[in-house]
Amino acid sequence: MSQPTTSVIPLFHAPDGVGYKLLELPPELVSLLESDNPPTLTITPSSTAALLKTPDGKTYSLRQNNTSNTLILLTPNQSPSVVPVPGAETETWPVGGGLCAVATVHETIELVPETAEAAAPAVKARGKWHEKFAKGR
Repeated sequence: MSQPTTSVIPLFHAPDGVGYKLLELPPELVSLLESDNPPTLTITPSSTAALLKTPDGKTYSLRQNNTSNTLILLTPNQSPSVVPVPGAETETWPVGGGLCAVATVHETIELVPETAEAAAPAVKARGKWHEKFAKGR
């Protein structure tokens, strides 16, 4: 059996059926969550958006944005597998590990800081296709 001359990392398609969204955190919130004593955050509904509230009184609106760049979530493949040898119909190479593509992410959630005097979160401009039709996603 011939051995590969280059490294082979097999990629498997193994969707897990879970809908994922990427949450973009502002740097000050990341540092707060990575502190020695991270606080408990709460998400509350409002008339126009969900609001994330921190114990120190800061409020963020959660806004969904569609992205034109596809993000692929990968996980290590735990089961050993084989890949076909290029040009040989019956020969295979044993390959341990590899990667599994479990999901693709097309939307991100951004946190928009809200001012204390704002009664309701700022409403984004309407009229773009993805803002009209992505609500059901």
